[in-house]
Parts: sequence; C-alpha cells; structure tokens
Amino acid sequence: MDTIVFIETNKSGSSREAIKAAEKLNFFTVLLTKKTKFINERTIFPDVHQMILTDINDYDNI
Repeated sequence: MDTIVFIETNKSGSSREAIKAAEKLNFFTVLLTKKTKFINERTIFPDVHQMILTDINDYDNI
C-alpha cells in the first residue's frame, strides 16, 4: 500500500485538506506530530490511519 507521511497539521486549512485528499486517493496516511492534544483527540482525524507522537525536530528519531 502506498503511504504518505505528513509532518504536523492543523485542525483546518491546506495541510488538513491534503490529508483528506490523500485518504480519498486511497493512500495510507501517517501523521507525525508533537501535539499531544491531537493524540488525545484522535477521533477528529478519521482520515489519518496512523498518528505518531514524536519530536519533529529530532531528525534521528524520525
């Protein structure tokens, strides 16, 4: 399965629309985020197949 990895997003706006579009095109969507609030509110992102809490500034970790 083809996958697109997104680094951060907002609840609305172009970054969010990109995730929705990728999911509609049958891509597996992964979101890397440092926002624990997004992890806790996981249900508002039904088009994100996998959400990973990470420090996006730690390149070795990514």
